[in-house]
Amino acid sequence: MNFLLPPLDVNTLLLTLVLVQVLIASTLWAAISPGARHGVMSWTLSLGMQGAVFMLLALRTPEVHLTSIVLANLFGALSLTLQADALLRFRGSRLHPAWLAGIPVAMATLMWALGGSEALRFALNGAIFGAGMVGLAILAIRTSQPESTQGRRLLAGGYLLEGAMMLARALALTVVPEAFESARLAGSVPAASALVAFVVALVTSMGFLLMHRERREASVSRLATIDSLTGIFNRRSFFELGEKSLAYGRRHGTPVSLVLLDLDHFKQINDSLGHHAGDGVLRHFVGVVQACLRKEDVLTRYGGEEFCVLLPVSGPEVAHPLAERIRTAVERARFEHEGERLTITTSAGVATALPGEGTLESLVQHADAALYAAKREGRNRVVLAAPA
Repeated sequence: MNFLLPPLDVNTLLLTLVLVQVLIASTLWAAISPGARHGVMSWTLSLGMQGAVFMLLALRTPEVHLTSIVLANLFGALSLTLQADALLRFRGSRLHPAWLAGIPVAMATLMWALGGSEALRFALNGAIFGAGMVGLAILAIRTSQPESTQGRRLLAGGYLLEGAMMLARALALTVVPEAFESARLAGSVPAASALVAFVVALVTSMGFLLMHRERREASVSRLATIDSLTGIFNRRSFFELGEKSLAYGRRHGTPVSLVLLDLDHFKQINDSLGHHAGDGVLRHFVGVVQACLRKEDVLTRYGGEEFCVLLPVSGPEVAHPLAERIRTAVERARFEHEGERLTITTSAGVATALPGEGTLESLVQHADAALYAAKREGRNRVVLAAPA
């Protein structure tokens, strides 16, 4: 009994690839949540264009009609521009409509103009599409999304694979046209081209999906460490960074200082003008404070209207003047709400942990006690605590 399957002809392969393209597009669409589909529509349409190219190749008769060649090149070029648009949309931009439609039309027009020059069509097709794939690889690498490293590499690798194949095909036509012609007549060229195109579509789609997953993971990580209102580190991050600073201080014999800030009479702003005004004041306050800090200082939102400035490798001779500079800057800053000028001041408590002494909890307690003293003494002032 013969269990061998009959050979799979090129047309059956191409039609199978059409169905697989639909499956890839559906999987991609379902795997990415609606609110995070940056460029997914363009990418899905590009897969549809590739499926259309496979369909045209499968339905092509031995007497190849020029119209099918032109349409295949039109859809193939449109697939490339759609993927370029998808990558640009992923990073918050988009491909200009003139480029999106103009490049495919120009490609189709060129193929139509070449008419019966089959060898020249093949050579130009390979050179142009190969260069386009290399361009997409460069665009993928330069996507400027640091959290999408693995996805970008997978995308670039897939594009470079097909680009190399297309350029090699163009080179083969120039160097050994007889051997290439024999392979084309035997049907191996369209089959090989279709298989490589399919593998690249699968690899690049996986890369595009991975870019979205990496962005989502980075977003989740950011939400765990960043205050959503002000964009600075949150309370959890403060304790992690504070412990690291104290550990560094113990190893290297350096002090660590903390400035605890509190907006004076902030509750009155919320009660009289609403939380929207209060949120605006907090964001503006953070901007004013950040302008006073050194690059090594760490600003965190401790809770409500309380903020911490962690100063690694800094003693009171650095922390106290910095706190006073912040207090003065806030007092002089222009806070407004709906055209109304708001008077905003801040009180500050400053504490220092000497090298190898104290814990983060004791440092916070000392700074909090100093802040309480600043408020008790009339607010809008800085109080320096004893060493922690």
